[in-house]
Amino acid sequence: MRVYVSGMSCQHCKIAVEKAFSSIEGVEGVNVNLEGAYADVVLNSKVDDEKFIDALADTAYEVVKIEK
Repeated sequence: MRVYVSGMSCQHCKIAVEKAFSSIEGVEGVNVNLEGAYADVVLNSKVDDEKFIDALADTAYEVVKIEK
C-alpha cells in the first residue's frame, strides 16, 4: 500500500515516518520516498487506515491519502 504524507523534507523526516509506521502491528516493512512524499508499506496482516493517521498524530507530518 502507498501512504502519502505531507510535511516531509529531509532524512530526519524519512526516519521519523518509517519509525512511526514500523511501530504499527501488522506492518512488515516501510520505504519512504521523500521526493514523491509517500511511504510504501508492506503489510503481513490487515491494518486499518486510522492506524497510520494515529501513528503520525503527535508529529509534524500528516497522512494525505492512502492507496491500496
